[in-house]
Amino acid sequence: MGQRMPSWNEKSTLDKILQIVQILLSAAVIVLCVLQMTGVWSGAIHIIEPLMAVVMLIMSWQYRTYNKLMSMFCLAVAVFVTSVAVKIFFF
Repeated sequence: MGQRMPSWNEKSTLDKILQIVQILLSAAVIVLCVLQMTGVWSGAIHIIEPLMAVVMLIMSWQYRTYNKLMSMFCLAVAVFVTSVAVKIFFF
């Protein structure tokens, strides 16, 4: 498998910052999804898709030393989400 994930006290400053950014971006994605689904802001999908890709890239970075398979999967999902975002935005 890989090494175990470190606890909060064992993480480096960069990993802590990335974790906080990931949580904030995930919350923003949830809020924007609610706005999109309720019809309050119909253009929110153009913001949601890139934010989801960034969240997946951050997850890929965090898993790079602990679980290579999960890291590669997150990277593949980020590429897929980015390609979907480009298709939605330009076509």
